[in-house]
Amino acid sequence: MLAGTCRGNISIVFDEMWYICHIDSNSLECTVLIMRILLIATNRHNRWMTKDEVRPLPIGLAYVAAYINADRHSVRILDLMFSDDPLSDTERAVKEYRPDIVGTSLRNLDNGSFTHPESALATTKNVIQTIRQHSNALVTCGGPAFSILPENCFNYLEPDVGLVGDSAECFADLADLMEDGKSWSGLPGIIYRDGGGLKVAEQKASSTLSKPPKFDDLDLELYKAAGFGVGIITKLGWYSSTVSSPTPDEEWRIVRPVQEVIDEISRLNNAYGLREFFFIDQEFNRPIDYAKQLCSAICDMRLDITWNTNISPSSYDDELISLLNLAGCQMVLIRGGAIKGNVMPGDTGEEQMRLGADLADVQKLCEMCHKHDLPYSITQGFGEIGETDQTVRDKLAFLSTAASSGRSSNVTLRIGTRLYPGTELASRAINEGIINCESELLMPVYYVSQPVRSTLIGILQEAIVEHPAWTIL
Repeated sequence: MLAGTCRGNISIVFDEMWYICHIDSNSLECTVLIMRILLIATNRHNRWMTKDEVRPLPIGLAYVAAYINADRHSVRILDLMFSDDPLSDTERAVKEYRPDIVGTSLRNLDNGSFTHPESALATTKNVIQTIRQHSNALVTCGGPAFSILPENCFNYLEPDVGLVGDSAECFADLADLMEDGKSWSGLPGIIYRDGGGLKVAEQKASSTLSKPPKFDDLDLELYKAAGFGVGIITKLGWYSSTVSSPTPDEEWRIVRPVQEVIDEISRLNNAYGLREFFFIDQEFNRPIDYAKQLCSAICDMRLDITWNTNISPSSYDDELISLLNLAGCQMVLIRGGAIKGNVMPGDTGEEQMRLGADLADVQKLCEMCHKHDLPYSITQGFGEIGETDQTVRDKLAFLSTAASSGRSSNVTLRIGTRLYPGTELASRAINEGIINCESELLMPVYYVSQPVRSTLIGILQEAIVEHPAWTIL
């Protein structure tokens, strides 16, 4: 017991650990409030942009750390991206820090490659098993990949609690409730095992992501040299497996105000000396007014930065492409198009094909970027429903023009469509004998249209001989 004449919080060291204590002069007692939380970024998969490796910073986990109440809890982040021995590093962190809660993040289900498929789940599972061997901490798992197939991932990874959706606030609330000895089972986005079955919250976790992410435990110097720059969220769409056809009012699950984005860029520049960024946004140019406002604000504030992002053929004009250049955009990533008219009405996959960009529209966007000397990288898909040898060659002809000599452009050839349980394409794959049942789809399996299934790789390999800078995934 500690006696004193004041009320408030102080920090003390005991058994080589920092604690926050609450001092109440009326009762002359000290109550230890601290709870130790270890957040582990398990992602070790690189993204491939042409021949280059791009190692994405764990931005989601940095947001989770930011929302945890620092007056009540101690937080550390263990990032395994650059680890030479991730399981030994996990064991060491657990033994030294002795956490009460361990939050693991699953960024990717796999590496997205048809030619060399590799699941990311085994790494996360091994990390969780290592935690179990050396700690009695509550183990949680969340992240974008976990949220795509939450029940499947939960059963495979076996955490104590899963978090589905944007779970920064949810995780912080869970920590507070656990420290208070209260139930967290009613929180949105929670999935856990109760007896023999799973309890899954009806409502997914959501977050405004309005607090600045916490990068203190991340090696930003390594990330500076490891790709496209530190991620900044501008807009986020819905997880494709959870919302099938959102209304226009629900099209984006997160849209950050322009000034908020500008403030974050300034903060990261001032606090960490960061100048290279990747704007996390499926379609930065939509809506076009938002994109123009953000680019204009970067120019008006004279922010000396460079950045990259995704754009689509849906909405653009000369003014926007010019603004992208002026605002410091170094490259735009463009998803390739489809050859329309090859899917019969009512055929499985017709809706997905209809929603895709037309190849002619993608070509026009590439021409606009070239006109303004804006470098671009095209990821062109092959093997979707309706694909034939002729449509494959038509796509390759388009790429030969779009990435011809003298243009600042890159090309990645992506084979097949990743199959997910509960989709029409998964049912089609069963009927065509690609898989026996949907339980196989936690691991990477790709659909390639039957007419090109035996010829596609050979055709693309021939194209690579002629264009050695291109990459096949």
